[in-house]
Amino acid sequence: MSHENAVFVSYAHGDEPWKDLLLVQLRALGQAVPLDVWDDRRIKQGDDWYQAIKEAMARARFAICLISGRFLGSSFCMEEEIPDLLRKRQAQGLDLLPILIEDCPWEAHLWLKRLQMLPRDGKTVKVDYRDHPETVFSAVARRIYEVVKAPAAANEIRPALPTSGLVDTHRLPQAASALLGRRDEIRILIDALTEPPWRLVVFHGWGGVGKSTLLRAWADSLGEQAGALSRPVYAWSFANQSASSRETSADGLAIAALRFFGDGAPSQGLPWEKGERLAGLVGARNAILLLDGLEPLQDSDGRLRDPIVLSFLRQLMRQGAGLCVVTSRIELADFAGEADAARVQQHDVEEVSPSLGRALLRSRGVDGKDEELESTVQDLGGHALAIDLWASLYSIGGASLPAPASKVPVRTRSEHVRSVLGKLAEQLGSGAEVGLLRTLALFDRSVAMPELDTLLAPPALPGATEFLDASHGALLFQLIQRLRRLHLITVSERDPVTIDMHPLVRRYFIDDWSRAAPQAFVTGHQRLYHLYRGRVPAEPKSVDEFERLFRAIDRGCQGGLHQEAYRLYQQAARARGQSLLPAEHGLIGLELSALAGFFTRRWSEVVPELPLDARMDLLHRVSECLQAQGRVAEAEAPLLRCLEQEAVAAADHSAAETAQSLSTVNLVLGDLSQARVYSQRSVEYAADQPADERTVYFLARHGDILQLIGEMDEAEPILQRAEALNAQLDPAHPQLHGVPSFWICDWMLAQAERLLAASGRTPEGIATYCQRLDEVQRRAMTAAAHDLGDSFAVSLHELCIGRAMMLQALVDPHRRLADAAEPLDRCINGLRQSGRQHWLPRGLLARAALRRESGWLVEAERDIAEALEIAQQQRITPMRLHIADCLIEQARLDLAGRRFAAASARCREARTLVDRMQYHSRDHLLTRLEGELSPWLHPPSGDR
Repeated sequence: MSHENAVFVSYAHGDEPWKDLLLVQLRALGQAVPLDVWDDRRIKQGDDWYQAIKEAMARARFAICLISGRFLGSSFCMEEEIPDLLRKRQAQGLDLLPILIEDCPWEAHLWLKRLQMLPRDGKTVKVDYRDHPETVFSAVARRIYEVVKAPAAANEIRPALPTSGLVDTHRLPQAASALLGRRDEIRILIDALTEPPWRLVVFHGWGGVGKSTLLRAWADSLGEQAGALSRPVYAWSFANQSASSRETSADGLAIAALRFFGDGAPSQGLPWEKGERLAGLVGARNAILLLDGLEPLQDSDGRLRDPIVLSFLRQLMRQGAGLCVVTSRIELADFAGEADAARVQQHDVEEVSPSLGRALLRSRGVDGKDEELESTVQDLGGHALAIDLWASLYSIGGASLPAPASKVPVRTRSEHVRSVLGKLAEQLGSGAEVGLLRTLALFDRSVAMPELDTLLAPPALPGATEFLDASHGALLFQLIQRLRRLHLITVSERDPVTIDMHPLVRRYFIDDWSRAAPQAFVTGHQRLYHLYRGRVPAEPKSVDEFERLFRAIDRGCQGGLHQEAYRLYQQAARARGQSLLPAEHGLIGLELSALAGFFTRRWSEVVPELPLDARMDLLHRVSECLQAQGRVAEAEAPLLRCLEQEAVAAADHSAAETAQSLSTVNLVLGDLSQARVYSQRSVEYAADQPADERTVYFLARHGDILQLIGEMDEAEPILQRAEALNAQLDPAHPQLHGVPSFWICDWMLAQAERLLAASGRTPEGIATYCQRLDEVQRRAMTAAAHDLGDSFAVSLHELCIGRAMMLQALVDPHRRLADAAEPLDRCINGLRQSGRQHWLPRGLLARAALRRESGWLVEAERDIAEALEIAQQQRITPMRLHIADCLIEQARLDLAGRRFAAASARCREARTLVDRMQYHSRDHLLTRLEGELSPWLHPPSGDR
């Protein structure tokens, strides 16, 4: 029999008489053309019936579905056959031919609405063709004949959805039950497709109220929405991570989404850079990005702590196209203000009403009076998942109507779910079903059969796999199907051997197993550790290999194998010969989530099983990761703990590094007083060790902080000591270079301006001033020649040269302001290329000052706006020193443009910030500005 023209017939056994009439017409066609017609009556006794059905669907070129109430109500037809047939239709062009046998609610099934039904116009075989059904069945046979004889000319049925290259929504959780109601939410989504200003739609509500089901149903129907045609759609779900309290990362989302939208280097760049690139691609293609279950990336107040998602959404807000739809248990506080009101729609997804809950129960086969069903819904708190699971409990005889009122006080909405799950588990008993649920819950994401096999292999795990047949035959399939019918698990439509569960269900059975058999639960994690470790090469290089490494480390920590997991981490670090994960891999967040398993208290207490040097290493590495993500405030705790332990161990060399890192953290946070304390301590710790380049760095950094805090005279001898030490260590290059050269030049510029002001700007004072500026330029040029291979350092030297040239031109008529433009442009371009975004405001503000003095006010405003955006928005922790500098320069620009009220307001704001941070190196600028704005800052009492 030819398999080229295989026909698969899908039907409910109650419709077998109609199937037999169809086969008459197909066999008649088979006498004229090669045709292989298959239905389940061809399965022989003793055959593996499930495998036979799967193989028949895989061979099929045509599939005929006999649509009836029995067919649509069949779990096997709808959950096993239809998903496979739809996937094959999408990927391989399978002809899917539905025949409407009898009247039934077929319109509620979105996949049927996209197909050409026979008979047409809502007619049915049973009613409209009862006396001559062969008319319909022969039309189907003719349709097959047309395709077989002239496939190119046939009027092929194609999916209504865009091609698979434009749509990828397979990561969204499969809905266990149909979407009922939610008209308000659907209307918001429809409006979002047609309302140009909307860039972000957020549905927030308790876990289990149906947010993911809503998103899944809408995503499946996008091909029918006028505003979505030809728009690329990409979806990602963090929902499984919400079952865990561990750190969660958006690295995987960024890399996968950037690759989907055509980015040439999806793994490269710092977190906020990838977020902005993704927003640019989404906007350029007017695409739709769906993010499900975002709460693991939020703090308890609703603010995002992930820089990728935060920078993506901020950039999307500024664009003219693109849409992001988010579901979360918490409102997105970052976008709840009035400034975003025109572009953001946040909607609270409430519990289902008694009438809607009654409909949900009836759809699940629960019979009863309206008032009984509605009373049950109210007793379950209107919680959609609890109602759905209660229907499952009812279906196996574990519940009855009227449902007794709950006697347990409910503190959170999830307790309704946990209560029902407890009764379901009790009804199922301590056997295979609960064992499989506990086993599946161990995974923090959907699980494929090969991974499940690892846990099911002997020896059995008490409380879980001891109840399961390790042969994975028909028994396992039957268990999966039963749990699926009970809506306790879902099976992927994309991959029928991939299983998932709702995060609340997962959380319940994690707790259930860990209480019932704690050692076996830990052993399960250990098995997964060894599985994942076996997939990690000795020297991981690619993104995929690093992902496997971090997954193995995470499982090792959960399995109590902290020392083994740390050795694996160190092995990878040694193979690289540097910090484990450079920024270009783009997996900083994923590394952080893996390292979180080594901590008993978030970011400050490492498990005591590890030796002291390992604990110190992890504290430092976590701080580095947090700073790289822009979460600078969180980076302080691990450094403080590290410094405590180093002080006890008298580890002065490492303590100097830690104190220096703490100084930098406090500098970014705008706490100059604490920054000074820690920079002083770094110098003191280093003094007890043999001098080296780091000692020079510590001294120069301390001098820079003293200069920022306004202690110019104290800074001078510290900077001189740094240069003298550098000359001892490197006599061939006695002058400071690199970043320390920039710091001493910055001090020299500030000192020159201070001395000029003190001189009353006399000719002698101006001459001395210009000589000092010449010295800055000579020093910076010498350092640039030394640092030619370091584009970042050279950019800083160009900044010093440009500033000195501008200041000279402002007092010397023989100098030209325009000459300063070239070094400042080179500085800004170099900083951009080096990726040191947090240094860029320095260059932008220097150029803004030059443009202001040159009369280019519009161009100056653009530079200030970019600098302020970087300082305020690009990182999760704002850079307050840069913000103060932006306010001062904007006030000076407003004054130049005669916008006196705006200048006064910004001057006051800058003064408040400078005083709070003790940023006294800016006092002279503000004092001069306040003097020029005095009439507006302090108007006469009669004008008030």
